Amino acid sequence: MKPLDPRLLRQARAARGYVVLTAVLGLVTAGLVVAQALLIASVLAPAIQGSLSLPDVGTPLALLAAVVAVRAGVAWAQERFALKAATKTVAELREQVVSHAVALGPRWLATGRGPAVATLATRGLDDLEPYLVRYLPQLLLAATVTPATLAVVLGLDWISAIIIAVTIPLIPVFMILVGQLTAGTSERRLEVMQRLGSQVLDLMAGLPTLRAFGREHGPEKRVRALGDANRRATMGTLRVAFLSGMVLELLTTLSVALVAVGIGLRLVYGEVGLEPALAVLVLAPEVYLPLRQVGMHFHASTDGIAAANQAFEVLDEPLRPVGTTPAPSLAGARISFEGVSVRAGDRDVLAPAALTTTFGSAAGEAGSASGAPSSGTVVALTGPSGSGKTTTALVLLGLLAPDAGRVVVTPRDGEPVDLAEIDPATWWPQVAWVPQRPTLTPGTVREVVLDGREVSDDDLAEAARLSGLDAVLDVLPEGWATPIGQGGVGLSVGQRQRVALTAALLGDPSRVPLVVLDEPTAHLDARGERAVLDAVRAWRDQGRTVVVVAHRTSLVDLADQVVTVSSAALPPTPRRCCRRSHLLTHLDRSRRMSALDTSRDSPVRGAGTADGAGADPLWRAVRLLDVSWGRAARAIGLGSLALASSVGLAAVAAWLIARASQMPPVLQLSVATVAVRAFGISRGVFRYLERLASHDVALRGMASLRANVYTSLASGRTAAVAGVRRGDLLARVGADVDSVGDVVVRAIIPAGVALVVSAGSVILVGVFLPSAGVALFLCLLLAGVLGPWLSARAARRTEERGAAARAEMTSTVLETLEGSGPLTVSGRLSQRMDALRRTDRELAAVTDSGARTSGTAAAINNAAIGLAVLASLLLGIPAVAAGNLAPVELAVIVLTPLAVFEAAGVLPAAAVQMHRSRQAARRIMELLDAAAGTEVLAGNDGSTGSTGSTGSTAVSATNPGPADLSEAHRAMPRATSDTHAGDTRLSEAHRAIPRATSDTSEAVAPVPEITVAGASCGWNGRAAVTGIDLTVSPGRAVAIVGPSGVGKTTLLMTTAGLIPQVAGHVSVDGSPISSLPPDDVAHQVVFVAEDGHVFDTTLLENLRVARGDVTPDEAEAALVEVGLGEWLAGLPDGVGTTLGPDATTISGGERRRLLMARALLAPAPLLLVDEPAEHLDPATADELLTHLVETTRTGGRGVVVATHRLSALAAADEVLLLGRTDDADPESPATVLARGTHAELIERDEGYRWALAQEAVAGR
Repeated sequence: MKPLDPRLLRQARAARGYVVLTAVLGLVTAGLVVAQALLIASVLAPAIQGSLSLPDVGTPLALLAAVVAVRAGVAWAQERFALKAATKTVAELREQVVSHAVALGPRWLATGRGPAVATLATRGLDDLEPYLVRYLPQLLLAATVTPATLAVVLGLDWISAIIIAVTIPLIPVFMILVGQLTAGTSERRLEVMQRLGSQVLDLMAGLPTLRAFGREHGPEKRVRALGDANRRATMGTLRVAFLSGMVLELLTTLSVALVAVGIGLRLVYGEVGLEPALAVLVLAPEVYLPLRQVGMHFHASTDGIAAANQAFEVLDEPLRPVGTTPAPSLAGARISFEGVSVRAGDRDVLAPAALTTTFGSAAGEAGSASGAPSSGTVVALTGPSGSGKTTTALVLLGLLAPDAGRVVVTPRDGEPVDLAEIDPATWWPQVAWVPQRPTLTPGTVREVVLDGREVSDDDLAEAARLSGLDAVLDVLPEGWATPIGQGGVGLSVGQRQRVALTAALLGDPSRVPLVVLDEPTAHLDARGERAVLDAVRAWRDQGRTVVVVAHRTSLVDLADQVVTVSSAALPPTPRRCCRRSHLLTHLDRSRRMSALDTSRDSPVRGAGTADGAGADPLWRAVRLLDVSWGRAARAIGLGSLALASSVGLAAVAAWLIARASQMPPVLQLSVATVAVRAFGISRGVFRYLERLASHDVALRGMASLRANVYTSLASGRTAAVAGVRRGDLLARVGADVDSVGDVVVRAIIPAGVALVVSAGSVILVGVFLPSAGVALFLCLLLAGVLGPWLSARAARRTEERGAAARAEMTSTVLETLEGSGPLTVSGRLSQRMDALRRTDRELAAVTDSGARTSGTAAAINNAAIGLAVLASLLLGIPAVAAGNLAPVELAVIVLTPLAVFEAAGVLPAAAVQMHRSRQAARRIMELLDAAAGTEVLAGNDGSTGSTGSTGSTAVSATNPGPADLSEAHRAMPRATSDTHAGDTRLSEAHRAIPRATSDTSEAVAPVPEITVAGASCGWNGRAAVTGIDLTVSPGRAVAIVGPSGVGKTTLLMTTAGLIPQVAGHVSVDGSPISSLPPDDVAHQVVFVAEDGHVFDTTLLENLRVARGDVTPDEAEAALVEVGLGEWLAGLPDGVGTTLGPDATTISGGERRRLLMARALLAPAPLLLVDEPAEHLDPATADELLTHLVETTRTGGRGVVVATHRLSALAAADEVLLLGRTDDADPESPATVLARGTHAELIERDEGYRWALAQEAVAGR
C-alpha cells in the first residue's frame, strides 16, 4: 500500500473526510509552530542581551500563551477525530472483506483462506489504527509543517536553510534504500502471524483429540520453537528496518547540530542576529519533527499497511459471474443435471463426473432426461464416499459452479433456464438446506431454531414433533430455554441434527418448495431416524421436492427417484509442493515418561494456582512472559541515553547560541561545538540499539506466554477450551497474548525511560534556577501523570464498554465465514452482516466517547510544553534582572523543556497500553484458571461456558436423548427377528500394517485391564449413566448401544479417564484411573471421538497424532485398510497432501474412515471408539465395524464400540444395552437394561430384537 493509497480512500468513505480534516489541521499547525518559534525568540533574545522586565514583553507572552492554547485545541481535535475515523474505516473494510469472502463461496474458503480471512478481518485490520491515528497525520504534517517552517528559516538565515534543504532529500533516499532491503517483510510477517494464529487455534480446537491420544504435550516444544523462530526472523527484519529510523535520527539530529554550530560561529563574527538565530534554533527541529514521526510511526503501522494490502487482495479476487434472471417457481419444476463435473479440490479426480439426471422426472430413474414435471418428490443421491454427493448438493444449491456441464431448471409453465443465469438472491429463498455438519450458533435452543424468525408456538411445536426434537426437549433441563454452545456444544451430535432439521421444517411450503438434506440420519438411532423419515414424508406431503444425500437404505427406499453419483480420475497433473504445517510433525515420539518432563505434573506458574488467585491479572500474565529483567533494564538504559542525548543537544545548543552572541574567543566554544555534534550522533545510535533491545524482550515474552498458555490448557480441563466461542478463543490466544507482550515495549520500558530522563532534566534545570526546576517538574507531572491518567481512563471506559462488542464482532466474523454456505442459502447472511454492522457501530460509539478524553490528554501534553516554556520565561527574566541567573543560563532553562517532553509524550500511550494489556491478561488468566479448575470461565454475555463437554465430542449429562430401545421393552410391537450380522468381509490390507512401534518407549507391558465397577458417569457431579460394570482387556470386544444422548459417549470418556466418574470405581490394573498420570492412561487406552478433530496439516501428520513415528508406508497401509486406498491414489501428494482447516475438503465418510485409520495406528492396547460407522453406506459401515472388532481382537487389543448399528455386532464378546427404566422421569440416569452376546440379546430381549428387525427392514 502506498503512503496514502487511493484504494483506501475509495473503499472507506470515512477515510476521505478524515484526510481532508487532517490536511486543514496540518495547515493550522504549521502556522502555530512558526508563530510559537518567533514569539519565543522575540522574548528570549532581548532578555539575553540586556536587562528586561516582564512588562516589556507582556504582549509577546500573552500571544505565546494564546498560541499554546490554540495548539492544545488542535491536538484535541486531531486525536478525537483520528480515533473516530480509524474505527469507522476499519469497520467499513471489515464488512467488505467478510462480505466478499463469503461471496467467493465455500470452495474458496475451504482452500485455507478462511482462517486467514478471519484473522485479517479481526486482528489484522485492527492494526490499521496506528496507521490512521499516528502515521497518516504525521505524513500530512510533513507535507505542510515542513515546507512552511523551511520557508521561514530561509527568510531568517539562508545558510541554515541550505543545510536543512540539502539533508531533507537524503531522508527519503535512505528510507527508500532501506525499504527495498525490507520489501515484503511486513507481508511475510503478517502471514506468519496468521499462520501462527490459525495453528494455535487449530491446536486448541484439537486438544480433546490430542489428549485422547496422550499427545497434548507433544506440540509444546514446537509452539515454543515457532515463537522463537518468529522472534528471530522478526528481529532479523527489524535490524534492517530500524536502520531507516537510525538514518533518520542521525540526519535530523546531526543537521540540527550543524545548524546550531554554524549559527553559533557566525554569531561570534556578527554575521547573524541573536533573535533570528534563536528562531532558527527553535524551528530547525520542527522542520524535521514530522519526518521523524513519519519514520517512527511507519514501523508501528506496517502490520496495518500489510493487512490493508491483504484486504485489497481479497477484494480484488474476482467473483464468479452471477445471473440476473429471476428464478422461476420451483413448485413442480424439473431440475436437470447435464454432464455436470466438478474437480475435487487439488485431487486429480472429478466428483461428480459427467452427472446427467433430472430431478422430478416421471420415470423416477437416475439418468432420465424427460418426464412430466412433478412436485412432492423425494430424490436420493447415493454413491460411494467421496464420489461427490455433497458437491452435487452444493451445485444444486448454487453455491458451486460446475467445471463442466450445466444445471437447467424447467418451471411448470415456462422455458428452461440455466441455473448459472439465475439470480441467486431469487433462488435461495425457495431452498431449505440442512448440511452434513449443521451450523449452530450459541444461544438457547429456541433462539438457535428460530434465528430471528417470527414463528407461532403451534408451528414451532409441530416442527419439533416432526423432527423428533420434542422428545429431546422433554429431557433438556430448561426445554426450549436450554443454552447450547458454539457448534452445538452441550448436545449430542444426533440432537444437533434434530435442531437443524427443526429449523428447516419452519419454512413455508409454498415459498420453499425444495429441501436439500445431507446425510440427515447420520448420528441418529432408530427412533431419531424414524423422525427424519417422518419429516421427509411431511415435506413430500406438503408438495416439496426433497433431495437427500443418503447412505442408509431406509432413505433410499423412501425415495421416489434414486441418483447414483460417481467419480472419475483425471490425467495426473504435475505434483505440487503442498504447504506443510510442521506443527504436528514434531509431536514427541516418545511419551516423555522421564522425570525430566515436569510440565504435566505441575501447573504453569500463576495459572490456576493458589498464589495467583486474586492477584493483579497483568502481573500474573507478566510472570508467564518469563521476562529477563536484565534485558529490560538494558533497554531502559539505552532509551535513557538516547533521550538524554536529545536533551543534551538542546541544552548545549542553547548555551552555545547564547554564549556566541556575546562574541567570545572561538576556542571557548570548541567543547560545546564538539558536544553538540556528539549528541547529534549518539541519539540515533542509542535509539537504534534501544529499539532492538526492547523489541527482543517483548518478542521473547510473547513466545513464552503463548507457549505457557498452550501448556496450561494442555495440562488442564479441555472443557475450558470447548466452552469458549472460537472467535473469543482466537482473541485470547492471539491478540490478547500480543497485547500482554506489548506492555514491555510500549509501557514498562518507555515509562522507565521517561522517569530517568525527566528526573535528570529537572535536576539540570534546577541547578541553574530551582524555581524553574520546580515549574518543569510540575509541568512534567501534568503531562506525565494527568495526561496518562486521562488516557487510561478513556481506554478503560472504551475497553469496558466495548469488550463485549469486540468479542461479539470477532465471533460474528468467524461464525459468518464458517457457516457462509448455510447462512447464504437460508437468507440469514444479511442478518449476520447486520449483526456485524451493529457491533461495529457499538464499537464506534464507544470509541467516540473515549476519544474525547483521549483528545483532552493530547491537549494537556501539548499545553504542558508551552506552559513549561512560559514558566521558564516568567521565572527566568526576573532572575536575570536580579542577577540570580546568567543570561546564557536563561537560554538553557527556556529551550531545554522543548526537548524534555519527548520523554513524557509517550506516557499517555503507555498508560493506554497498560490498561489494554491488563484487560487482555484478565481474559487470558480466566481461560487458564478455568483450565486449572479454579474458577468458571465467563462467556461473552456473562454466562458460564459449558463445562459439560470436552469439545464437540461430548454429550451433556443433562441432555439425554429419547429412548427407543428401552421403550421397546414395553410398547413396541413385536416383530420377526433378523439375526443378520452384516457383511463380515475383512480387508486384506490389514495384514500389512504394523501394530508395533519401533520406539521402545511406546511398548506397553504388562498388558492392562480397565475395570468399571458400580460406576455412575456424568458431568458436574450429575449422573447420566449409573450402575455400570464393565471389564475391558486386550482380546475382548464390547459394544455399547442405546438411544441418542443416553450417555454412551459419557461412559466411554469416563472409561478413558477423560472425565471423572460421579460414583463407583474406574481402575487400570487395580489402580484408580484418577490417580494415574494422564500419559500413563493414554499408554493404555485411546478414546476415538465421534467427530474427532482433523488438523490443518498433511494427511501423514494427522495420522502421526496417534503415533509419532508412523512412516509413510504405514500410513498408506492404514488408509487402504479402512477402504481409502482409491481416495489416497487420487490425492496430488499422497500422504503429504494438506487436508485444510478441519478437513473441510473431504467427505463425511472419508473423514470417518480417516479417524478410524488414525485409531488403528495408535499403540495403546485398548480402543474406545464412538460411532465409527456414521456417514457410511450400510455395507461399508457393517464391514468397517466387523473389521474393527475382529482385527483389534485378533491383534491382541481390546475394543469398546458405541454404535447405533446392531447388525454387525455378532463378533462382539458382549453387548450392553443402555436406557432408562423410567421414561416418565427425564431427569433419571440411564442404566444397563440388558447385556450379553448379540445372539443372547436377540433371543431374550424383546427391545433389542425389535430394533434389529427394524434396522434390517429399513436397511440402514
